[in-house]
Amino acid sequence: MSSVSKVKVVAENKEKFKTVVKVGSFELVFDVPQSLGGDNQGPSPTAGLLASLAACIAAVTRLHSNRLGIPVNEVKIEVEGTIDARGLVDDKVPAGFQDITVKVIINSPADLNKLKDLIAIVEKHCPVGYNIKYETPLKVDVVKAG
Repeated sequence: MSSVSKVKVVAENKEKFKTVVKVGSFELVFDVPQSLGGDNQGPSPTAGLLASLAACIAAVTRLHSNRLGIPVNEVKIEVEGTIDARGLVDDKVPAGFQDITVKVIINSPADLNKLKDLIAIVEKHCPVGYNIKYETPLKVDVVKAG
């Protein structure tokens, strides 16, 4: 059995900026704030990216803490990014985050140095973080419906 798998999500936008994303048997709703013309029915896609990063770091922290026998009672991840909304329409302004900062707060009896070593491993093995940190090939195809 191969350890390589494909992950597929399907996003449908039928009204304004609200987009429903199907991920397996789950549905996620994304929207944009009213200040940008949306209805604020869900987080923005950029907030979704930060949320995915936080969830991935938490999961990979659990994976490696279990693997290494480091007791962890709770993991809290705070992620903050700086983005300039002008990048949505202005070619002179980058469309993405200018910076992303992550704070990993771990409730554990382990000492701080051991936890820092754990998070160094997590940084190497978190797929979402990897895709943000390093360039990943992106291919976009356009297909006319109907």
